[in-house]
Amino acid sequence: MAKTPSKIVKSIPAQEVQNVTCFTKPNESGDKYIITLNHLKEQFTLWKCLKDGFERVKTSDNPLDFDDVIPYEM
Repeated sequence: MAKTPSKIVKSIPAQEVQNVTCFTKPNESGDKYIITLNHLKEQFTLWKCLKDGFERVKTSDNPLDFDDVIPYEM
């Protein structure tokens, strides 16, 4: 599992495609996250949606690695 330092960007890079939106549990912070797939690197990236952009939280080869980062509902 690869980790990346937190980075805030205005928009998600074009090479990141097929995004999935995840919301935290209502009794939690109510934050919104997006999971994208980079076909070239074959890696998934977890992004936290901010008011002025997106924060890159974590990158991994498997999106299930994000389960420990956000408490989401399916």
